[in-house]
Amino acid sequence: MEQKNVGKEGVPPVSILVSVPKKRFRHAVDRNRMKRLVREAYRTNKHVLWNTLEGKDYRLAVAFVCITDELPSFYSVNKSMKKALARIADKLNQEAS
Repeated sequence: MEQKNVGKEGVPPVSILVSVPKKRFRHAVDRNRMKRLVREAYRTNKHVLWNTLEGKDYRLAVAFVCITDELPSFYSVNKSMKKALARIADKLNQEAS
């Protein structure tokens, strides 16, 4: 099975890092839950960024750092992820022009 939008070396055009500080979430269960929410929100919306990078000859490394003290719902994480990825895609389009 062939993967779409994978570069010449078989490496995706975007790699992500998700960081949830222990200072914000004391319990590992909560940190892991937050990381899962962020990864799922990215997975469902990564096409926004991947479509922008299609045909370009560079890759991105994106870090998502949690700065909230309470565990949000998936709806709010997904909404924030869409907004963040759209801003990154807009910035990439501006640089290309």
